[in-house]
Amino acid sequence: MNAIKRHRKLGFTLIELLVIVAIVGITLSIGLPSLQSAIASNRLNASANDMVLALQTARSESIKQVHFAGVVFNADGSWDAVLVGTPNQVLQNYTAASGVILKVNAGIPNAGELIVRYRSDGRVVTGAPIVMEFTVNGSNEKRVLMLQPSGAVSQVSLEN
Repeated sequence: MNAIKRHRKLGFTLIELLVIVAIVGITLSIGLPSLQSAIASNRLNASANDMVLALQTARSESIKQVHFAGVVFNADGSWDAVLVGTPNQVLQNYTAASGVILKVNAGIPNAGELIVRYRSDGRVVTGAPIVMEFTVNGSNEKRVLMLQPSGAVSQVSLEN
């Protein structure tokens, strides 16, 4: 008789298993939206950091090569740091994370458009600051970079 009681205590009942499955399901339903938000935030940060790297690469090369350099937007949503010429010499290619949209000065750039152009002294050719906004489809989060005419780039916070 004791052997039967001992054997029954070693296993799980169906009710215990269903309770565990319910607890796991509730935990996942609470945690999954925050996980999606973290993934979107990570994608934005990665894309913004890649743009900063592209800008720094182009600026560095413009000073080093004593030649115009810049960042070109591609049709697939990526961008290239280039030495400006005919044709442009690609220094490095950067790809936006999945679902990330880039807007430059509130407009989506056209394929092949030179977003930024640096002179040989490292300054930006345009006289006004350039604002680059990164957003993710289905998310309210965004990252905004501002490129000053001096060539300095910084992440800014814009209030809605």
